[in-house]
Amino acid sequence: MREIMTAMARVTGIAFEPEIAPRRAGDPDRIVATGDLAARDLDWRMTFTLDEMVDSAWSARQAATA
Repeated sequence: MREIMTAMARVTGIAFEPEIAPRRAGDPDRIVATGDLAARDLDWRMTFTLDEMVDSAWSARQAATA
């Protein structure tokens, strides 16, 4: 999650410090998001970097609120 937050700040230019709180009931112990298993099992490869995905989402959000 920290990696995503860092990318959000880097791409948007908005400096922020996320609030870290205790896990809520039902939250997983950890979240892992890599394409390694999909690459191995499905012959799938990521097309975009994390920064490119964040930039795309940020641009769409900016366009929707304009």
